[in-house]
Amino acid sequence: MAEQPKPGSSVHVEFHVKEPKRVEKFYESLFGWKFQEVPGLDYSLFQAPSGPGGGVGGLQPGNWQPGVID
Repeated sequence: MAEQPKPGSSVHVEFHVKEPKRVEKFYESLFGWKFQEVPGLDYSLFQAPSGPGGGVGGLQPGNWQPGVID
């Protein structure tokens, strides 16, 4: 069983960006993160070996602002 997160720690990080595939390629080359596409969405999930997992999604009109959500 995975260790429980400490109070106040990050448990999920999301990147909302214009070019999600470019961001995935960058983090894959930098940290070795592996991404898995979510069917039917412009969104991928990742699990970082030494930290919280998260997702990368493309910007859609009327949705989130560009940036990182922790």
